[in-house]
Amino acid sequence: MRINNISNNLNATKFYGIQKPYIDDKGRYVIPISKVPSDGQIDTAIVTTLDEKQEGMQGYNGEAFYYGKDLVVKRYKGANALNDDPMREIKILDTMYENNLHFNDSQRGHYAFRTPEGEYFLVSTKVKGESPQVNKTPFTRENLSSIVDIVIQMDRGTIIKNSALEESFSDRCRFMNYDFNGRNMKITSKSAGLFDFEYSEIENIDNSIYKSLITEETSPSCHQSDTSGLASSLRSFEFFTLYEYLMRTDNPDEIFEEYLALKSKYHSSMSEFFKEFSKESAFPEIAKSISIKEGAHSRLLSPDIYGVMASDIKKAEAIKIQMAVFIHDQSSFCETGEVNPSQLADFTEDAIIYFQDNLKRAKSLHDNDRQIYYTDCLKLFLSWRMVNRNVASKIENNNPKIIRKLTSDTLPTLLDVLNFKDKPSRMSISV
Repeated sequence: MRINNISNNLNATKFYGIQKPYIDDKGRYVIPISKVPSDGQIDTAIVTTLDEKQEGMQGYNGEAFYYGKDLVVKRYKGANALNDDPMREIKILDTMYENNLHFNDSQRGHYAFRTPEGEYFLVSTKVKGESPQVNKTPFTRENLSSIVDIVIQMDRGTIIKNSALEESFSDRCRFMNYDFNGRNMKITSKSAGLFDFEYSEIENIDNSIYKSLITEETSPSCHQSDTSGLASSLRSFEFFTLYEYLMRTDNPDEIFEEYLALKSKYHSSMSEFFKEFSKESAFPEIAKSISIKEGAHSRLLSPDIYGVMASDIKKAEAIKIQMAVFIHDQSSFCETGEVNPSQLADFTEDAIIYFQDNLKRAKSLHDNDRQIYYTDCLKLFLSWRMVNRNVASKIENNNPKIIRKLTSDTLPTLLDVLNFKDKPSRMSISV
């Protein structure tokens, strides 16, 4: 799913990778990204996608085949695709190469080409491992840590000069993954890697701050972070992949608490980043404010000296992930899932009351970190509340995409499968 078509640096990509594009002797338009292919390599790539013995990896917009030991070749579907724009993914991989933006154990583009018949192909590195599956390729502390490390790389971003943005405030850009689902990642017991960056964006950070926090042009979304108000790859991973895994595994509490401890590390790293970014940002006070919020969230997600996670924080995190799932499922971009409007409205209001009660308690205890945390949660949910109006409007207009999803059954939630204590396991007081 992709929301909010945010302007980004891809618009002016000139394909300067290792070499400019060219037309070969067979009339194929070749786009070298990090490698210049031989005629034979291009021929073999095409044949690979026609080999019936190859088990292709299917996607909405293309099919990928193993190309030798370490490579994958993707053939785009063209007219049969859900949303086929081959040049989009090719541009992203080219921009990543040009700006030395790459993620551990993840896909890197080699080259792409278009045949005279108009078919597009992309050759890139193979990502080791298998997609996460309960009892087959389970999440572990190590591979979850790899995922969080990759997201830190994404969100801290890199300097990309000569921005194509009309109103570019600074040159630092980040990589936002709007399709962070389990089918687009591979894990081993020790590591994780990502591929299929078709629904990603390379976004100028200051421009995102301007649109999301100053002019509020960007609408609330299921990808939204509660610390910065910007879209978050980590949130995308939570509702696309982590949620589905937790709903199916036999040890959801163990996995969830492992993840939240790692999320504490993410917030700590982003707190440091925004503190430094305030020195180059056009909006230094906003960057400093985000840094403070990131720090508070990091401390609250960190287990105590006995390894115990605060129950109220654990529940709040589960509430936010579940709400992101609800928002995604009712979206026009989502083809699956069910929607119970009454349950959605009740869940939203119950969450707001929960956050308000905890904020009131934090104020009475002079717990500064929780005051920041629950204020952020409330702000997020007060913006997310609009989803209830959206659903009602879709029903009123007899929108077929929402009508076919409607149910009166109570849908299972993440709160149903996790255990929470009646009271927080600790109250870390910061005066």
